[in-house]
Amino acid sequence: MPFNSQLSDDNITRLGSQGTEKVLSEIKKEFADSTKLLQDWKSRVVKYYELYALVQRKKHYEGLANLFVPEILRAVETITAKIYQMVFAQPDWFQFSGRDNNGDEGPALAMNQLVQYQTEENNFKACAMDAIRQMVIAGLVVRKAGWDYEEVSRTKKAYSEEGPKEVEDVETVKDTWVMLPVDLLSFHISDVNIPYYDVQKARWIGEETLVRKEWVDERCRRGWFSKLMKGAMSETPDAPSSQSFEFQKQKLLSSGFQDVNQKERIQIKERWGLCPAEWVLNPESMKSRGYEEGDQIESVIVVANDRSILKLEENPWWHKRKPYVACPYVPKEGELPGMGAAQIAESLQEEINDTRNQTMDNKTLILNNMWLKSRASGIKNEQLRMGSGRIIDTNDIAGLVPLRPPVVAGVGTNMESIAKNDLRESVGASSNLQGIAQAGVGTATESTIINRESMSRILMTAQLFGELILKPILLMAEFLNYQFYDHTKVIRIVGPVGVKFEKMPPEKIAGGKKDVSIKVALDGAENPAVLRQQFMNFATLLFGMAPEQVQYHYKTLDSALGMFFSGHKLSELYENMVPEASDLLSPEEERDVVIAEQQVLAKRGQNHEAHIEYLEKEFSEMQWGLNPKQFDLFKSLIMSHYQLLQVQLMEQQEQFMAQQQMMAQQPQKSGNINKGSTKNTTPHNQTAAPSTESLRKGIGQ
Repeated sequence: MPFNSQLSDDNITRLGSQGTEKVLSEIKKEFADSTKLLQDWKSRVVKYYELYALVQRKKHYEGLANLFVPEILRAVETITAKIYQMVFAQPDWFQFSGRDNNGDEGPALAMNQLVQYQTEENNFKACAMDAIRQMVIAGLVVRKAGWDYEEVSRTKKAYSEEGPKEVEDVETVKDTWVMLPVDLLSFHISDVNIPYYDVQKARWIGEETLVRKEWVDERCRRGWFSKLMKGAMSETPDAPSSQSFEFQKQKLLSSGFQDVNQKERIQIKERWGLCPAEWVLNPESMKSRGYEEGDQIESVIVVANDRSILKLEENPWWHKRKPYVACPYVPKEGELPGMGAAQIAESLQEEINDTRNQTMDNKTLILNNMWLKSRASGIKNEQLRMGSGRIIDTNDIAGLVPLRPPVVAGVGTNMESIAKNDLRESVGASSNLQGIAQAGVGTATESTIINRESMSRILMTAQLFGELILKPILLMAEFLNYQFYDHTKVIRIVGPVGVKFEKMPPEKIAGGKKDVSIKVALDGAENPAVLRQQFMNFATLLFGMAPEQVQYHYKTLDSALGMFFSGHKLSELYENMVPEASDLLSPEEERDVVIAEQQVLAKRGQNHEAHIEYLEKEFSEMQWGLNPKQFDLFKSLIMSHYQLLQVQLMEQQEQFMAQQQMMAQQPQKSGNINKGSTKNTTPHNQTAAPSTESLRKGIGQ
C-alpha cells in the first residue's frame, strides 16, 4: 500500500524557500510553547513511572535501610487486570450495526466480522492492555490509529516438468489498521484546557521523537515522506536537544538503561491539526472549495531537525480526524490529563516506604546497640565487638550498660498497615480485590460489599475507556478499511457453532451507515466464569422439571436462557415444545390476547360453542371502543371458531353416516330387530342429525 507524496512535493515547491521557512518557524514555535505548557506535568509523569517501577530517589530522613514496598505496583496491576477483564469479558465486546434495515445490516455485519478478525491480526488486546496500564499509572492514555503495511520478498520452490527451482515471491505480511502507542513524554498538544471527552477539540496534536536515518529513508521509499528537502535534515551536526528528550533519558536511566548514539538520531516533529489552507492547497483548489487566505484546514506536517519538511498536505485519512484518542483515569474538569493511581497514592507510598525503613532501622539498632562504659571499668573499645565465646575483662561489673533505642517496630507495623489500607482504598484496589485478606472483615457479606464498591469505581473507568479509546479507534478503523482494504481476504469467523472461513471482498463492507457500540461487562454477572456457573444452575433446574411445567413456563424459561447466552433459544433443547400464543387458551384469555393487539385463532379441542357465545357477547359490548386492529382481530377469532365448529359438525355427520352404512350391511336376525318399541343401544339415535342452521346464521353476521 504505497502512499503518494506528490501532494507534499507540490506544496513544498509552490511555497518556495520563503514559504517553507515560515512553516518551519511556526512549527518550531508551537512545539516550544507546548514544551513549556507540559514541562511540569511531564516531570511528574517520570516520577509516577518511578513509583511504579520501585525507584526511590530520596528519603525524608537519613537512615540505613533503603526498601521500597511495591504497593503502587500491586494496585496498578490489579486495576489494569480488572478493567481488561471488564472490557474484553464478552467475545462480542464491540458491535457494528446498521442504522437502517434497508441495506445497512449486510455491510455492518461484514464490517463486524472483518474488524473482529483484524483485532486478532494486529494484537489489539495486547495493545489495549498497555494502554490501560499507561492510563492507570500516569492518569492519561494517548493512542494513535494508523495503517500497517509491509511486504517481504521470500524465496519459494516452484515445481515444473524440469524439476524444482527457487523463485522470488513478494508477499504481503501486514496490511491492516493498528493502534499505535504514544509516549506521554513525546506527546504535544496546543492546549490542555479542552474537554477530556473530546480530544479533537484541540487545534493540533503532535509527537516529538528521535529516529534513525533508515527510518526516514523507508518512509520516503513508501511515499509517505517527500524527498525534496530530505538533504537539509543532515545539516545539523549536534545532537538534537529537547526537554522531552531529557525526560525520556531520565526515564531510561531510572530503569537502569542508557540511551546511546543520540548524535546519530534525527529529530522528528509530527503535527496533526489545523493550519492555514494556503499551505496545503493551491489557489485553484482554494477557490473551487470556497477557502480564503487565512482559513484553517485539517492537515499533517512532519519536520526533521527543524530544517526540512518531510510532509505537508491536507489530512490524508478518509475519516478526516486527528488520528489520536485520549482518556484520563480520574477526569478533571477543564483539563485533558487526569489523575492516575500513582499520583493519588504518591504521598502514601512514600509514607509506607519511610515507615518500613524506619522500622528496619529500629531493629538494626536494637541488634547492634551502643554502650555506656565507665572509664574505671578498664574495658577496651576493641573488646566491645560481637563474637561467639569471647571474654571481656572488667574492673567494674556494673561499668558496662547497653544503650538500646526504644522498640517501635510494633507501632511501625501498625502505621504501615493503616497507610496500606488508605492507599488501596484511595485508588480503588481494596485488599479483597487483590486477593489479600482484609483485617476486620470476617464474613462473606462484608467481603462482597467491599468488592462491589471497589468494582463500581473501576467499572466507571472501564466504561470511560470504552467510550473514549475503543469506540473512536474502531470508527477510525472503519474508514481506514474503506480507504486501504483493496483485496479479498479469507477471514476466520468464530461463532456459537464453531469456526468457519469466509471470503471477504472489499465491496462486501462498502455502503450503508454504521454505528459501533462497546459492550463493557458492567456487572460481575457478565463475567464468563460466573455465567457458566449460573447456566449450570439453570440447567439443573430445567432438567428437573416435568414437560408440563416446561410448557407452562416456556416463555419465561426461554427469556432466561437468552440472558445467559445471547442468540440461543429454548427450542434448541425442546424442539417439539415450541408454544403458540393460542395454545389451550380460555375464552377470557383469547379476549385479552386480542385486546393486546396480538392475533389468536381457534384450535381443535376447544369448546367452540362456549367460546362463540362468550366472545360474541364481549364483542357486542366492546366493539365501539375497539381500535381498527382490535376490531379485525376479534372478528377473525370469532370466524375461526365458526369455521372449526363447522368442520367438527361435518366430521360428526360423516361418522354418523358411516355408522348407518355399517348397520345396514349387518345380517338381520329374527327377534333381534328393534321395531321402535325400545331405544336403540347405539348413541346415534339419541342425537339428532347435525344441523348447520345456527352456523350459517353466525357466519352471515
